Amino acid sequence: MMQQRPVIAILTANVLVGVGLRSILEKAAPAADVELFGNFQEFAEADPERFIHYFVTAQLFAAHNAFFRARSHRTIVLANGQTPAGVHCTFWHSSACSRLNAPRSWAFAGSIRRVHTLCSLR
Repeated sequence: MMQQRPVIAILTANVLVGVGLRSILEKAAPAADVELFGNFQEFAEADPERFIHYFVTAQLFAAHNAFFRARSHRTIVLANGQTPAGVHCTFWHSSACSRLNAPRSWAFAGSIRRVHTLCSLR
């Protein structure tokens, strides 16, 4: 049986942000597939449990926080340099790095603003 590739979801209404982040993630984690969603409904219809991570804008996170808080280990909030209320920290676990064939040096815990640093590495 062939092992499925990991899948990452990007949720943003801003097409340019979504396409740019998808390009970065495809280069940084070539072992993963990346899917882009313009709204929560499209995402919800795409079987969200199959995604290993969700990159979601602060606005969509706030509007659907019950969903994302219940899956905090998968959720990475895109915050434009400002931490949204109620969000203080994001973790990119070593296990996620191994699933994506990413260098272990990418594993970190800290400020949500470090997501940009993660995506800029390589």
